Amino acid sequence: MSYLTWMSFLSYNIITSITPGPMNIIAMNVAGNQGVRGGRSIYAGLILGLTVVILLCGLFSSTLVAILPNLIQYMRFIGSAYIMWIAWVILRSRPESVDGQSTELNFNRAFLLQFINVKAYIWAITVYSLYVLPTKPNIAIIVAFAGLMLFIAVLCAMIWAFFGVILSSFLQKYWRAANVIMAVMLFYSAINLLSPL
Repeated sequence: MSYLTWMSFLSYNIITSITPGPMNIIAMNVAGNQGVRGGRSIYAGLILGLTVVILLCGLFSSTLVAILPNLIQYMRFIGSAYIMWIAWVILRSRPESVDGQSTELNFNRAFLLQFINVKAYIWAITVYSLYVLPTKPNIAIIVAFAGLMLFIAVLCAMIWAFFGVILSSFLQKYWRAANVIMAVMLFYSAINLLSPL
């Protein structure tokens, strides 16, 4: 991958992982209600579930491209359009209050939650289709990228857990500037995907 493609990959992963989603909201709520130590089993369930989802998406995407090799060109355009749509949604969005509850969650429910986490599926399939598969990867590369994606996602979820209140108050105050910055970075990622790899 070229330097610009790596920057696009990292931008997309960080922005997608730091924006609100089931894992981040739960991480913030569990930390607020039970503390970080008290929520360890829930975090473990979220992380293990996300690991399985990322690996399944990598295998699914690589199998699909192996069966239909010309599909990767179309997936680049579809993925770029999807990222531009996310940028547009973020740019137009307004802050919302978060009232989710972490009660009744345990390891098993947190693990299973990842299998209905649509954001995780779209994120992982987009990353594999646009950034990983064009490099003609083998299983080791797919697993390595899964590890990198998981690291970024867990780091972002822990930011929500540890700094949820601070981030929430900051974003409530400066939501427009934060949205513009995230949207511009995503738009850059989308445009970069359309250039030759």
